[in-house]
Amino acid sequence: MRHRGHVQLFTAWLARRDEASFRALCERHAPVVHSACVRLGAPDADEAAQAVFIVLAQRPEAVGDPTRLVGWLLGTARRVVANQRRGEERRRRHEQEAAMEHARQRAEEADPAWAAARPLLDEALASLSAPRREAMVRFYLEGRPQALVARELGCSVDAVKTRVHESLALLRRWFSRRGVTLGLATLATGLASEASAANPALVIACTKAGLAPTAAPAAAALAKGVAPVMTLSLTTATTAAAVVLGSSLVAAMVLSIDRKPAPPVLAPAPVTESVAAPVLVPAPGALNAQTFWFGNTWGNTHRGVGSGGGGSGGAESGGNWMQMAVEDIAIAGDRIYTISGWDQAASETGIYSTAGEKFGMVEGDANYADEFHASGFSGGRAVAVDANYVFYALCQDGQANNQQAYGGISRYTRDGKAAGWPGAINRNRLALFPGSKTFPTGLAIHAGVLYLSDPLAGRIRCFDTTTMVESPGFACANPGRLAIDSAAPHDLWVIDTVANQVRRIGRDGRDRDVTISDCRTPIAVCIDVRSGDVLVADGALDRQQIRRYRADTGAPVPGGHFGKPIYAGVTPGKVAAGSFFRLTGIQTDAEGSLYVSSWDYGAKLWKFDAERRVTWVRQSSEFVSCADADPGADTSVFSAGHRYVIDYSKPPGMGWTDAAITLDPQRYPDDHRLRQPWLAMRMLRLAGKPVLFGKEQMSDALFFWRFEGEIAVPAAMYWPTGSKDPAYPPGRPDGPFLWRDANGDGRMQGDEYRTGPGGGQCMTVDTNGNIWLNLRSWSADKGTIARLAFTGVDQRGVPTWNTTPDRERPIPRGSDIRHLSKMYYDAALDRMYLGVWTSTHPHPGRGWEQMEVGAELQRFDSWTSTPSLVWKTSLIPPEGVINWHSPKAWSFEADYAFFGSIWRQGQVAVDVIRLSDGKRQGRLLPTADIGGTTGWLDMNDGIQSHRRQDGTYLVFLEEHVKSKGVFFQWRPK
Repeated sequence: MRHRGHVQLFTAWLARRDEASFRALCERHAPVVHSACVRLGAPDADEAAQAVFIVLAQRPEAVGDPTRLVGWLLGTARRVVANQRRGEERRRRHEQEAAMEHARQRAEEADPAWAAARPLLDEALASLSAPRREAMVRFYLEGRPQALVARELGCSVDAVKTRVHESLALLRRWFSRRGVTLGLATLATGLASEASAANPALVIACTKAGLAPTAAPAAAALAKGVAPVMTLSLTTATTAAAVVLGSSLVAAMVLSIDRKPAPPVLAPAPVTESVAAPVLVPAPGALNAQTFWFGNTWGNTHRGVGSGGGGSGGAESGGNWMQMAVEDIAIAGDRIYTISGWDQAASETGIYSTAGEKFGMVEGDANYADEFHASGFSGGRAVAVDANYVFYALCQDGQANNQQAYGGISRYTRDGKAAGWPGAINRNRLALFPGSKTFPTGLAIHAGVLYLSDPLAGRIRCFDTTTMVESPGFACANPGRLAIDSAAPHDLWVIDTVANQVRRIGRDGRDRDVTISDCRTPIAVCIDVRSGDVLVADGALDRQQIRRYRADTGAPVPGGHFGKPIYAGVTPGKVAAGSFFRLTGIQTDAEGSLYVSSWDYGAKLWKFDAERRVTWVRQSSEFVSCADADPGADTSVFSAGHRYVIDYSKPPGMGWTDAAITLDPQRYPDDHRLRQPWLAMRMLRLAGKPVLFGKEQMSDALFFWRFEGEIAVPAAMYWPTGSKDPAYPPGRPDGPFLWRDANGDGRMQGDEYRTGPGGGQCMTVDTNGNIWLNLRSWSADKGTIARLAFTGVDQRGVPTWNTTPDRERPIPRGSDIRHLSKMYYDAALDRMYLGVWTSTHPHPGRGWEQMEVGAELQRFDSWTSTPSLVWKTSLIPPEGVINWHSPKAWSFEADYAFFGSIWRQGQVAVDVIRLSDGKRQGRLLPTADIGGTTGWLDMNDGIQSHRRQDGTYLVFLEEHVKSKGVFFQWRPK
C-alpha cells in the first residue's frame, strides 16, 4: 500500500535529475508503455519503449501537467511506433510473441508463487463453471474489454463483473488446496500477464537509454524523429487512458474489473450498439486539470489526508479512503480494528493506527477484501482482538457457491491475514446460526477464551481462541455488546438490549448483582484502561453521551460523562468536539485517550486525549449523494445531511470543512432523510429564502426543507405516484399527493395533505420554484407537459404550490420525439430543454423508462407561448457509455449543460454542452487527485452545477465507491 504515485515520482525526478529517481519512473511506467507499443504493432517494442523514455528525459517540459504523465507517455508511444513502422517492418508478430513470453518469464522470476501456479492454470480454469470460465478467458487471457465480453456472452456488464470477482476467489481457493498460496493481486496480475504482460527487463534499458541515449542508438534515432513534433494536446481517449492507467494496475484489474480497448488503444470506445449515430464530434481533451473532493478524510490518492474532517496528518499510502461506516471498534497496542456491515469499496473492516493512519483492511490488497465483500458475505456489528487474533462478526446470505445462509465469526491475525483452523468453513469462519442472517451482537476476549453474545439462544457462548473448540457457556437474556473488567476476577459486562441495562456477570455466568440502570439506550460498553471505570455509550436521542460508572457498584461517577447530541445546544447541528449524531462504539488506551465511532450521517472515528480534546477525527460522509452550492453563499455546500464550507482556492481535498449536520431526529422524527439517506440535493433561493430540494436515488418523489439555523426542517413533499409505504408519511392519503408543513412543526398531519396530479420520473423544479412535470404518459402520442405554479413561501419559509396543473401542452411531435425522458425549464429565458428518445434512437426497452437522460437533447424557445425547436443534438458521446444507453444524469447552469455518463468501469465522464448552439465543449474527467476513479452514477440526478461570480462553474458529482463528494472547477475560455 505504500507505493508512490506517478505525480510524486515525476516531480521527484524533476527536482533531482538523478538515476534513482528516473529508474523509479521507469519501474512504474515501462511495462505500460511497452504493452502499448506491442498493441500498436511496434516492429521492435523494446526499442520503441526505450525511445519514449529518451524523449521524456530530453523534453520533460512537454509533459506540462504532471497528472497527465501517463497520457503523455502513451501519446508519445503512438508517435514513436508510427515513426518506427514507417522506417522498417521486421517480423512484427514474432517480436510481439517473444516479448510476451519473456514477460511471462520475468513475472515468474518476480513472483515465485505465480511461477508455481502457472503450470496448473489450465486445470484451475477448467474447474470453474462454464459461464465463469468464459468470462475469465475472454477478459484476462484474450484481453477483451468488459462491455465486449458482456455482448459476446449475452449478459450484462454487471454479470461479467460478478463472474470475474467470484472466479478470482474460487481460483485462489483452488490453488490453496493444492499448496499454492496466492494473493488476489498476484493472481490477477499473473492472469493478465498471460495475455499482454510487458517486459520488466526494459526498466534497466529504458533507464539507461533515457539518461544516456548513445547507449541505445536505434532508440535515440526514433526519439530524435519524434521529439520535435510533440504537443501538449491529448485526444479525449488518450486523457481517459491516462486517468485509468495512472491508478494502481492491480486496482484496475481487481477492483474496477475493466480493460483497455483492443488496438488501436487510443481510439474512442464504440458507441453503444442500441443507440446509433448521430454522434457528437470528439472534444479535444479534458477540460479540467484537477478533481476536488470533500466529505472523506482520504481521497483515494497517495497524498493521504485532507483537511476538514480529516485533520492535518495521517497515512500517506495510496488508494486510502475512510470506510463508509464504523459499527464497532477494538484496540490492541497501537492498532484500531473496525467493523461495519457494508462498504462499497470492500473496506467493511479497517485497520488504523492510534495516530490516525489507515493501514488497510483484512485479507487481500488495498482494493479488495473478499472475506466480507464478495460472494454474499458482509460485515457485522462486533469485533474483538487479543495478542494473537482479531475476530469479526459476519453474515453469509446464501449466495456464495449456493451455500446455506449463516451468521457467525471469522478469525484473522492482527496484521489482517486469514487465520484458519481444522474444521473451519470458508477457510477461517465459524457458522453459528445456520439458515439465519443473524450477527453475533457482542464479542470479547480474555485469557484465550472468546465470549460471544448469541441473541437467538439468549446465551453467552465460549470458544478457545486457538482451537476454536466451544466450551460450555451460560444463559444471558438479550445479550448485546460485551466488555471484560480489568480487575480480577475479570467479570463480563453485558448490555441487555431489551431492558436497556448493563449487567456485571461472572465468566461462569453468576450474577454479580451490579447493574447500570440509568442508561436509556446503551449501545457500547468498554473499560477505562487507566481507572478501571465502566464507560457506556448511551445512544438515547437526548443523550448521545459516553457515561462513566464505578465498576464495583455501577454508580455514576460525578462529572465523568462526556458528549451531547449534535442537534442540541446553542447552535443545533454545528459540528464540534463531543457532539455526536449517533454513537456506535467506544474504547480507551493506557494514556487515557478515548476512541469513539459514530454515525454522524456518515462514518466518523474520533480520538480524544485524556482531557477530551480532539486529537484527530477521520470521516466518510457522502455515499450515493450529490451536493450543491448555495446560490446565495456558494462557499456553503449542502448534501443530504451536511453543510460543508469550501475554500475553492485550495488544492484538492484541502479546502473543505464539515460545518454542520442538518438533521434533528429528536424534533423532526418524520424527516425523510432519516429513512432514506441516498439523495441528490439542490439548493434554491425562493422568495429570498434558502430552500433545500432533494430527490431519492431512483424515486420520483420531491422533498423540500426550510432552514432554522443549521437545521433543515421538513417543509413540503410531492409524490406523483403516491407512497408505497402504508406507514409513511404518516396520515397520508392514497394516490398522488402534495404535503406542505402548514403549521411549521416539521411533522405530517392529515389535514396538511392535498391531492396532487399523477406523474412520473420526468419532473423538474425551475429557479422560480415552479414544478414542471410530465402527465398522462411519457409517450409523445399520449403525454403532456404541465406546470404546478409556485405561489410563494410563508413567514417560516415553507413553500407552496397550486395543485391544479396549468400551461399544459402535448409533448412536441414535429421533432421526431417518441418518448420523453427528462426536462429542464429555464424560467428566465422561457426555454424548455427535453431529453428524449426518437424514432432514430428509440429507448431500448430495459424497463427503466425515465431513469436516463435520453439519446437526444432538444431546445425549444418561447415554451409558454409559441414553442419552436431551435436545435437538437445527440447526447451519446463518441467514447461510448456502459451499463446504460445514454447519459445517466444532467444539470443546467447559465450558458452550459453538464451530462454524466459511465464510460469506463468505475469512471464517470461529464460532457459539457454549450446551450447557445448545442455544441460539445469537452469533457470533465476524474484525475489523479482522486485516483482517477469515481465509481458509478447510481442516481438519476447525480450531477449539480453552479456558476460563481468570477465565471467559474462548479460541477458536483456523485461518487459512490469510496464515499466522498466530488466536484470539478471549470472556467470557459
